[in-house]
Amino acid sequence: MDGMQERTEGCAVGGEEEAGPFELRYDLSVPGEDNRAARAVGNWGRLHIRKSFDPQTRVLTLRFVPHPDDRWRPWEKVRKSMILEDYR
Repeated sequence: MDGMQERTEGCAVGGEEEAGPFELRYDLSVPGEDNRAARAVGNWGRLHIRKSFDPQTRVLTLRFVPHPDDRWRPWEKVRKSMILEDYR
């Protein structure tokens, strides 16, 4: 599996301006992807991320869930754009 292809296909929901939930997949067999995933978790915040890992393919899926309080939406849009910029 090509790491760049997996990363490109990982963006599952909406555009950068939308602050709704979204998923990204990281192929951990590609050097540096573990660091990229850790940065994304740090930018969003651990409490609002759901993680799943497939040990056979070494793919980590991160689902970023918005905070229940709508007052966080403007900041979540900024964080989402930062995460997606780093993802590409």
